[in-house]
Amino acid sequence: MGGGPSLKMIDPSHLVKEATFGVNGIYLIRDWLGFLPSYLVVEDKLVVNDRGSDIAALRGPVKFYDDRYNVQIPPDERTVNIRMFDDYSEYPGFPEFSRDASRGVWCGGTVSYLCLQLAYYLEFDPIYLIGFDHNYVKPDHVQADGVVWTSRGEDPNHFHPDYFGAGKKWHDPRVDRMEVAYHRASKEFAAVGRRVLNATVGGKLEVFPRVSYDSIFAR
Repeated sequence: MGGGPSLKMIDPSHLVKEATFGVNGIYLIRDWLGFLPSYLVVEDKLVVNDRGSDIAALRGPVKFYDDRYNVQIPPDERTVNIRMFDDYSEYPGFPEFSRDASRGVWCGGTVSYLCLQLAYYLEFDPIYLIGFDHNYVKPDHVQADGVVWTSRGEDPNHFHPDYFGAGKKWHDPRVDRMEVAYHRASKEFAAVGRRVLNATVGGKLEVFPRVSYDSIFAR
């Protein structure tokens, strides 16, 4: 489950018994979803700084994050510390893709890239993407300090206005870099005959084949 506004254009009741990955502030729409995801993945240190205590208080999901964040998010019995290789130097072949998440996962400019590596390791097939709008605007109220942006108002880019709302810090989303990562993931899944399908309502992500969300549950 991505963080785009389109996530709230689906019927979430279909997902209650499915294996789901959520990220960062997905818990902000827990009441609307009717559940918390099976897995919660956190990558960005800015998210950890802003929401660490909230994430630590969540019970239910298996939480994946690097052990460097154990101070802000004290691990519980359902925490799995994963080693994150966060090399953003755009080295040749960027980004690497881990086929064995037990040894670590590679960052690719979006936390969903970590989710895809975890889903690969857990042998899910097919994998459906929802809420991947792949489109960001920079509101006038955002104050930029290099690649770190600080919001001074509501967030128009996610399913909840407080996702990166007033006072929250976030990174320049770099959609171009995300696409490079998604192409790498697509290649890795295709190489072993597995599918990643985009069931987002609308949006601008065209790397993965499209499928209608409602059609998945039509039977």
